[in-house]
Amino acid sequence: MGVCMLFFIDSIGLGLVFPILPTLFLNTHFGLTTYINPAYINLLYGIAIALFPFGSIFGMSILGSMSDRFGRKSILTKGVLGFLLGCLLSVFSIYLHNVWLFLLSRFVSGFSSGTYAVCMASIMDISGDNDEQKKILSI
Repeated sequence: MGVCMLFFIDSIGLGLVFPILPTLFLNTHFGLTTYINPAYINLLYGIAIALFPFGSIFGMSILGSMSDRFGRKSILTKGVLGFLLGCLLSVFSIYLHNVWLFLLSRFVSGFSSGTYAVCMASIMDISGDNDEQKKILSI
C-alpha cells in the first residue's frame, strides 16, 4: 500500500504545479516575473517545465543506486522528504516572488521523484518468481 502511495505522489509531482505555471510566468502584474525583462520570460517558463524531468533523470539513477547500497525503505523516506522540501520551496518562492528559488524547487522535486525507480525495484523484490516479474514488467 505504501509503495502505491509513493507511485501516486511521484506521478502527481509533475502535474501539481503545471496548471499554474502560465499564471506564474506570463502574468507580469503578480507573477514570478514582475521584475524580469520580458524577453527572458518565455525562456524561464520553458526552463521551469524542463527542470522537473531533468532532475528526475539524475534522481532515478542516483537514488536507485543509493537504494541498492543503503536499503529501499530509507531512500524512499528521504525521497518523500525531498519532495516535501521541493513543494515547500515552491510555496516560499511564490510568496517571495523569487523565480530562481522556484526553478530550484522544480529541480529538487524532480530529483526526489527519482523514488519512482526505487518503488519499481521494491515491487520487483516483493514479487517472487520470474513469471510474476514478467507480468509486472509487461504492464
